[in-house]
Amino acid sequence: MFASIFQRAKILTKLLPAAVPSLVPVRTKHHQAPPTFNYKKIIGNYRKKKDFLKKKEQRPIEENTAKPMQEWWDWDGIGRYKSRRHGYPVNMMLRDVQKRRMFEKFNQERILINAVWKNDFLPQEIKDHAYSDIQKHPRDSTVLRINRRCTVTGKARGNFHQFRVSRFVFRHHADYNKISGAEYAHWLKGIDLKP
Repeated sequence: MFASIFQRAKILTKLLPAAVPSLVPVRTKHHQAPPTFNYKKIIGNYRKKKDFLKKKEQRPIEENTAKPMQEWWDWDGIGRYKSRRHGYPVNMMLRDVQKRRMFEKFNQERILINAVWKNDFLPQEIKDHAYSDIQKHPRDSTVLRINRRCTVTGKARGNFHQFRVSRFVFRHHADYNKISGAEYAHWLKGIDLKP
């Protein structure tokens, strides 16, 4: 298989300059020597290329910062909103609530646009239009942004999702028999059981 690929590549490199003469490199009279290795130049160029790694059609940062601050209940998912007093244990829970609001509002439309964008048999123009349209939606409208947090402590990790609390809170309530069905795990030790 690889041999046939290499053979095809050789044939194409021989035929291509004759078919498309503009692809043949032009040599000047004064051929310059190859540049010497410069580590700093390579690192500098790499840092400059990071700017080009942005996705096409991505919303610029200036669009988010230029927008005036919105009230939290009117927030459309783009830009900033005013902070408010809340009863949540941590501010991240308020942000999670806002993400859930955006998910509920925009997710169905986002799913439909993604279906068009990721389609295989539609024309490329329609797919490009769908891709640019998906960039106009708030990022918080996707299910990946939602984080299940503990309702008591606000912890993001180590949660029992069935009870919506963290493992510390679960253990504390289970110790005082406040959770029905929770039992201590106990094993029989030092007893020789015969079948």
